[in-house]
This record gives sequence, C-alpha cells and structure tokens, in this order.
Amino acid sequence: MHNPSMKLTENFLKEIGVRKIYFCSGARNSSLIDPFSSFELEFMLDERSAAFTALGHAKMAKEPVALCVTSGTAVAECLPAIIESYYSDVPVIIISADRPKRLHETYAPQTIKQEKIFGEYIRSEFSGRPSEFKKIKILFPMHLNFELDTLENDFVPKVKKLTSDEFNQILAQRFFPLAIFTEGAGKFKEEFDLLNSLGFPIYMEC
Repeated sequence: MHNPSMKLTENFLKEIGVRKIYFCSGARNSSLIDPFSSFELEFMLDERSAAFTALGHAKMAKEPVALCVTSGTAVAECLPAIIESYYSDVPVIIISADRPKRLHETYAPQTIKQEKIFGEYIRSEFSGRPSEFKKIKILFPMHLNFELDTLENDFVPKVKKLTSDEFNQILAQRFFPLAIFTEGAGKFKEEFDLLNSLGFPIYMEC
C-alpha cells in the first residue's frame, strides 16, 4: 500500500542525489517498497553485507547511496559500515523502519531503541513518523528512522493483574492450558517457577 506521507522523504532523497536504494526487506519496512519504487531498488538478504555494498557503491560512484532495513537488530547490523562511512566521508544513508512509540518498552518483537543507535558516528539524523519528516542537514552518514504503524497486529494488549483464586478459576475452565514465555520474560521467574511446579506445559520462545 502506498504511503503518501513518505512523499517528503522521497523528494528529499532525490534532491540530495540518491538514485539507488539497497533493500533488506522485512515485515516492518515492506510498506516502504512502494513509496521508494521510483528509485533503483536492489534487494539483498543480509543487512551487514548490504550496508558494506552500499558503502562501496557510494565510494565508487561518489554519490549518496541508501540502505533500507527493517526494525530491531537489523538496524544494528549496519554499524560497522556506518563507522567506515563516518571516517571515510562516504555518503551513506540508513533508512530504518521502527515500531510506533506505543510499542516501545512493551517486549514487542524486534523492538529496540533505534533513535541515535549509531551514536556519534551519524552526522545527520531524523527519527519519528513519516508525516513529521522535515528536511535535515545534508551531512553523511545519515540516519532516517521512521516509526511505521501499519501492521494489523500492532496493538498493546490490556493486562489485568489476577489474584491466585482468579487464576485458578481461569485454569479450571481451560482444557489445554499452555504458558508462553518470550525472550523478554526474564522478570517473571516467580510465575515461571509456579507454573513449572504445577506441571504446566511451558513454551520457551528463546
């Protein structure tokens, strides 16, 4: 689906001379394929190698080259190439998709602190919703981090604290209960120990 709010970004990239975008697609940044379809897109599988490919292209062509990645650790994979870009003055742009603010700090998968993730190795940066984008200084390396709220499963579930009696009543109504602990469930050791002692089937995601 075309995202009209990305038009400002598309125009900005063209104004600063971007012609090619290397694209490592994922669930979060897949919605950016269509808005960036006016550029030459090349799809790659690995973010680290794609970042270095963009770096080499920019160095040889002597023009800005962009790399678009999905949210989470995919962004962090670009750090080595960004450091090279910083010290070599090569015009590389990282475009990253991010979770909306309301999903930050909720243990949503592939959600990390992407704003300023590259620290001092980025000379120009924007982070926010596409509709909030404004032209920034043309300094490289550059990081454009867009909070995209496009997936149907983007919601924060309502959490209700249960007493032991309420919990037992719920269990009694379920024929096949299953406890799922995600990679962010390290703070729930007490709950895990309780369910484990009851012989509960437990699925550990990580």
